[in-house]
Amino acid sequence: MFSVYVYYRLDPRHARDAEAPIRALISRLACRCAVSAHLLKKRDEPLLWMEAYEGIADIAAFERELERIADECDVTLFIDGTRHVECFSTDSP
Repeated sequence: MFSVYVYYRLDPRHARDAEAPIRALISRLACRCAVSAHLLKKRDEPLLWMEAYEGIADIAAFERELERIADECDVTLFIDGTRHVECFSTDSP
């Protein structure tokens, strides 16, 4: 099983409008991929956000769906820079 963490900094000019589309992205991924998902915001840096997805069996399919839904929700409009995607495995080597 895999866990995926996506972190990014919001563009301060669009931060107020970011939450609804990003939560829509998270909700769609959770439903379509049957994974656990939630949004985190850094305590001392309110514009640094992270999406966390857990319980992923097919990482390749999940990554394709993540990219597709992020495009559908136009989340890059709200981000300053790029979305960084990190994948971790819960299995031992």
